[in-house]
Amino acid sequence: MSETITAAAVSGTATAGGLNTITLAAGASAVNDFYKGQVLSITGGAGSGTVAMITGYVGSTKVATFASVSGVDVTAGATSVYSIGANAAYKPVSTGFEAITIYYNMDGVLHRATGCRGTFSLSGEVGQIPVINFTMTGIYNPPTDTALPTATYTLQSKPLVFKSGNTNAFSLLSFTSCLQSLSFDIGNTLIYRELVNCAKQILITDRRANGTVVIEAPTIAQKDYFTAAIADGAFGDFRFMHGNTVANIVTMISSTIDIADPTYQDANGIAHLSIPYTAVPTTAGNDEAILIFS
Repeated sequence: MSETITAAAVSGTATAGGLNTITLAAGASAVNDFYKGQVLSITGGAGSGTVAMITGYVGSTKVATFASVSGVDVTAGATSVYSIGANAAYKPVSTGFEAITIYYNMDGVLHRATGCRGTFSLSGEVGQIPVINFTMTGIYNPPTDTALPTATYTLQSKPLVFKSGNTNAFSLLSFTSCLQSLSFDIGNTLIYRELVNCAKQILITDRRANGTVVIEAPTIAQKDYFTAAIADGAFGDFRFMHGNTVANIVTMISSTIDIADPTYQDANGIAHLSIPYTAVPTTAGNDEAILIFS
């Protein structure tokens, strides 16, 4: 993934606003979707106290749409004082893959894998702490007798359980439903190569970002996911926000989700839909998903 760090918050006073929209100050970016997925805090004026996820941004008008942490509609206005928090944003890449060395010390025996590359998946389920799982492939090196290091743990925020109040702003194909669980897999294809006259290496040769969302089954009138699943080229949005305090929030957003066939499943006697999806890049490439830590 590429990393873009916004080291300081972007603050200002809105020039206008409306229901779940805010018009940023004249100095705001002119690039469409520049702030998409980032965390907006309204610290004064209309809508004061709101913490929200920016779900869209029009650079020519400076208008940002947002979904609040509380799930309640908010009306911003020209008196709204706002701050868009410092963050680290991650997007997929298709070239220039970095590699790492993984060390594992087992009671004084140090194992080392070099040239490691891999794939990852993100999962969140009600009642559990959401996690990112990494699967890495590397080059073997002979283990050595090495003393255990002294570990120091700092700057670790307290994890939050995936539940109502901690997890917000969820939407799939522009429908806000009751969410049970979600997953996202970057879907990298890994190849280990050891050819004559070539160095050993781990290659990433393909990517198919995908996942699954499990929601309480809506009526067809509320949202017809079955028709959406068979419609060709009918891409939609997928987003969620986890955390409610600035400096301990993660957001994820994609605007090019293609869902596959929903299936019913039971949860405590209540019908749910399990909806698989693929995150499809646009013609610009490397934009099928954005993961932001704010």
